[in-house]
Amino acid sequence: MDLMQIKKDELKTFSLEKLRELEVSVREEMAMSRMSIFADQKEKLKKKRALRKTLAQVLTFSGDARRRSK
Repeated sequence: MDLMQIKKDELKTFSLEKLRELEVSVREEMAMSRMSIFADQKEKLKKKRALRKTLAQVLTFSGDARRRSK
């Protein structure tokens, strides 16, 4: 699964456990991106922005899923 290409509609269908796994994956990918010193700076910035957007969406939908489960 490409972490930068996930759509909101797909996130709505994920369970809370799947959203948590996805959050961890996005955070790991962001950390690996920060450590890559040989990457082109423009590509690195583009990837960082896309991953931050994905992380924000995942956290939003996981919060919604937690509120629905109560």
